[in-house]
Amino acid sequence: MRLFIFSIVLLTAICAAKAQPNCNVFLWKGDTLQYEACKYSQIFRFYYQFDTEAIAVLDSCIALCPYYAFPYYEKAVVYLKAGNPIGWDKYINLAVKYDPISYLGTRASCRGKFFADYEGAISDIDSLDTLVDYDIGYIHDGMYHLNVYKGICYKVLGNYTKAIEVIQSHIDAAEVDVGLYDYIHLGVAYQAIGEHKQALECFKKQETINDVAENHYYAALSYQELEDAENFSSSITRAKEMLDKGQQMSNKYHILEDEIFMTDVEALMK
Repeated sequence: MRLFIFSIVLLTAICAAKAQPNCNVFLWKGDTLQYEACKYSQIFRFYYQFDTEAIAVLDSCIALCPYYAFPYYEKAVVYLKAGNPIGWDKYINLAVKYDPISYLGTRASCRGKFFADYEGAISDIDSLDTLVDYDIGYIHDGMYHLNVYKGICYKVLGNYTKAIEVIQSHIDAAEVDVGLYDYIHLGVAYQAIGEHKQALECFKKQETINDVAENHYYAALSYQELEDAENFSSSITRAKEMLDKGQQMSNKYHILEDEIFMTDVEALMK
């Protein structure tokens, strides 16, 4: 049931990230320039992103209203997909300049995931948090809440204590809204500071949410450190079985933090 609830939240987050602005908001504010640019931008969805006609629509929107953020964001997406970080940086920065609330979270997660700019990602998430008095939401693909992703960034930077604090605080506040892999990342952070019993508690909780091979692999590492041979053997065997079936962490665009491969399992089994 909890996995089903999270799936609905994930789908909603992804759809929200792709949605165009509500043009009436600009009209209500009396900003006719943004309203007209927004209305014109609606035809963008009928084109393939890389088509010259699609880019022409975005450029026309910018000509109509140079401070309308949406076309800058869409141009940033095109450059990101094309593997052009300079173009992406130029246009995502303009989108954030004109609409920081809508695009700081996206810039944060893309900075971390595609460019390993974890300090920049943390800074963006903190900036967004100061601008709103409501839930700051999810990363661009909906996989992680921004608070959890912030904790992951701290973990990658080696600040495990801060990572634990941030991720645990989110989990405690979120109650049932816990992500598909949140407890794995939290457990690995505990593991990194030698707190293996706390790590194992996280891995056990992970089993009730989304049981994947990584969960058992990292549990095996903790059991090994605790010299618990029986549980080590059963955990690493289970990790291998689940990897064989493809039951593991995954994302179609990139390798996830703490994702494992068969070579990792085989090396631990030796």
